[in-house]
Amino acid sequence: MPNLMTETEGKIATWLDNKRINYNFQSSLIGGRSELAGMIIPFIVPDFNLALRIRNADLYDGVNQTAVARMERAQLHNLGFVVVDAHEEDITRNVDEVMNRAIEGREMSDLDSDLWFPFMGMFKGISTFAGITGLVGGYGDPEPYDIVAATVQTDAATGIAGSSATLNGTLTYDGGGDCSVRFQFGTSTSYGTDTAWQTAKLTNATFSTTFSGLTVGTTYHYRAQARNKYSTVNGSDASFVAGTAGTTFYVDFYPDAHPEVSSVDGMIIGWYLAPDYSWAAVHDGINPSASDPFGDYDENYMAEIQLYGYKNPTLGFVWIDIRRSIVCFDTSSIGSGASIVSATLTLYCGNGDITSQWKCDNNSLLPSTNIYSVNPASATTLIGADFNTFGTTPYCDTPITYANWGSNVGDSMPFVLNSTGLAAISKTGLTKIGVRNANYDAADVEPDTSGVRSGTYLHEWTRFCFAEGAAYYNEPQYRPKLTIIYTV
Repeated sequence: MPNLMTETEGKIATWLDNKRINYNFQSSLIGGRSELAGMIIPFIVPDFNLALRIRNADLYDGVNQTAVARMERAQLHNLGFVVVDAHEEDITRNVDEVMNRAIEGREMSDLDSDLWFPFMGMFKGISTFAGITGLVGGYGDPEPYDIVAATVQTDAATGIAGSSATLNGTLTYDGGGDCSVRFQFGTSTSYGTDTAWQTAKLTNATFSTTFSGLTVGTTYHYRAQARNKYSTVNGSDASFVAGTAGTTFYVDFYPDAHPEVSSVDGMIIGWYLAPDYSWAAVHDGINPSASDPFGDYDENYMAEIQLYGYKNPTLGFVWIDIRRSIVCFDTSSIGSGASIVSATLTLYCGNGDITSQWKCDNNSLLPSTNIYSVNPASATTLIGADFNTFGTTPYCDTPITYANWGSNVGDSMPFVLNSTGLAAISKTGLTKIGVRNANYDAADVEPDTSGVRSGTYLHEWTRFCFAEGAAYYNEPQYRPKLTIIYTV
């Protein structure tokens, strides 16, 4: 690593060194590059024709500086470079995310950058005239911007004997503040009886209510509810027959949004390791890394099932990475005595700020997607080594084809679990599911790259929402969902 460099340049150089990526460096402390008309470009990465510039808040202080930056970008493009501007604030915040994008020729948008976060935070969640006037000293009482919708789980009823039963629930996420919880109860899904609110509940709090005077042999329905300052939400419907121990449950499970308490979802990337750019290198996890996102950037709003490479004019086609995803669910509330009837994993396209980017097939490979076994080392944190724990036996008999993968906000992609998948559901712990490309990655069949033109990328992906991103954009309906039907 060069000795003369700024702290920010040092972070980037360390990242490139760790990835064994060749680069040409000239510190901004020395000035501009004479061979490039005095342009200040600290890093040139020749394998990807990448010119990486480092920007800071001063870039926005004047029109002249912005214009110069744009003119230099145009000149570099004319010279054949892919130009990426990386902001100091973003590098300090998450150098791995910035550099993963840079290698792909992409950069953080203005709204992704921390330069804009203070302004975005001021107005998040304030949408009414009363709210805005309240913020500036007029009328209204806006809610705190950091309160979002809670989530609640309807658990199995217990103590079903004679004319009584106990209803149970779990507040799986409080949305950022105190919640109240209760049950709706009755002989149909219209319920008709609301129990009293139980107040001051926080994430992972359990709650119960006992009913007596029930009619033996009658089917009763119930669901948990939770409310905070943002909204009131419902758990799934469940039912039981009074006086019997046999109960059928239809329960939805979700991964935790950050910070994870009992279940994680995230993305695992198998990188090349220079000078080995082969399919085997990326497929077999020679240089893996983990991305357990916080939902701060649009990239982290979504999971990518990706095949990615580049036709280098000198080296020929080089594989850059394969991306797989992991979704985990705390299903311990089912209990060892239950019998699982069926289960469906549903993934969603959301909104956020990445509309219309949910799939890509720029080389007509028609990538399909399926679910498989995986065994991450931790229930709450992902590591690169998890890449090599993916299995190849599918948990679903029907992969979702590229044509059937969603492309619009709210589109859903359901995977019905087969007998192997049902057997993998943990009744007393963590259910772990891997999502990967089916027809190339899981099959270990290298795609035909002969049609990729020199200097262009191969991009094949399908995407879905993570729990973190869905929480960040207040779209809990687009979290990964595992629906399990079981009897007790």
